[in-house]
Amino acid sequence: MRLALRVPGHSAFGEIHFVKKEWDVQPYLRGFRAVPNENHTTARAALANMNRMSYAGWPGIGTGPHGETYAHNMHFTLYFRPQATPGDSIFEYRLWRNNKTKGWFKGHEVLSLGRLKPGSAYVLQVRFAKNPEHGSIYSFKTQPEPWQENIWVRIIGSLLLATLLTLTFLAIRFVVTKRRADRYRLETRALYAQMNPHFLFNALSTIQGLMNDAQIEKANHYLNGFASLMRGTIQMGSKEMVPFAIELKNLEHYIHLEKMRFNFQYESAADPHIPINELEVPPLLAQPLIENAVKHGIAGKREKGILLVKLYREGKDLLMVISDNGKGFDVKAATAGYGLQLTRERINLFNKRYGSRKIELQTRSDRDGTTTVLHYKNWLQHD
Repeated sequence: MRLALRVPGHSAFGEIHFVKKEWDVQPYLRGFRAVPNENHTTARAALANMNRMSYAGWPGIGTGPHGETYAHNMHFTLYFRPQATPGDSIFEYRLWRNNKTKGWFKGHEVLSLGRLKPGSAYVLQVRFAKNPEHGSIYSFKTQPEPWQENIWVRIIGSLLLATLLTLTFLAIRFVVTKRRADRYRLETRALYAQMNPHFLFNALSTIQGLMNDAQIEKANHYLNGFASLMRGTIQMGSKEMVPFAIELKNLEHYIHLEKMRFNFQYESAADPHIPINELEVPPLLAQPLIENAVKHGIAGKREKGILLVKLYREGKDLLMVISDNGKGFDVKAATAGYGLQLTRERINLFNKRYGSRKIELQTRSDRDGTTTVLHYKNWLQHD
């Protein structure tokens, strides 16, 4: 628009140019409230008062907040001037808290932010939905909680939280470990209970054979040895681990009984520096190995059969070697006896239960005989 000025009857001596620009494109904040409690009624009453207020600085972003700090327990409500153009005055706003936002939301001239979080930096962006390129930005902060301002309170709180988390972790680990230990104990006892009838059946068969052969005195002698062995077996039945000395003593009882039955030769050798009275091992692991060597190796050779049991150490490892001069067998194709199968299952359970110590079972066999190694790994690490 152009306006010309002149004296009547004379030429124009001046012109004024008017340019119409967009003026109602940016939300204008008329006022805001930070109060402990706010509801719809009080918010609308405050809006009525805002309608009577002046529009100093309009158009523009309006009055604050601009970097002020407010109590964290306040309800924050902002009152904007509706857009002058016809139609609905639809606002869009985005609230940032500590550089994080959930995105844009729809709103109207009364914008309630609710109760603000303590110790936070806020940035509020507001725009008209029809003019998203023009917006108003307001920034403010909230006071921290008293404990957030006191460094010692924060340190002590962090320590207490860390302690609580540690105790919770330890309690969970204790429960899990205890359940695993209980499961291992039950499974081991179940396998051990299966071994007792197996061994008892073999022993009674031997006694029956001696009596059928009219070897009464030898049968009585065998029965006495069998009773001693059973007493030791019953004593070990409720234990996960037994002293190695007791395990060797019961093993000697068993070999003596088998020797009475099959009359083979028996030799043993042991490193005298192995602390057999201090070490503990799972009970009756070697007995099925001896049974296997006798039954499938030297039983048919009688006096020519040789059984050798050797005990020695390699560094931190303890090794028991059981050898016989039987005819041997194909290790890969052989079908393990029931007692040997139970022994392998017990070893697998033990290795799952204990991490630092392991047990390995190795067998080598050829036409000259069979050698089985019971390898107790890391058994002497505390020696």
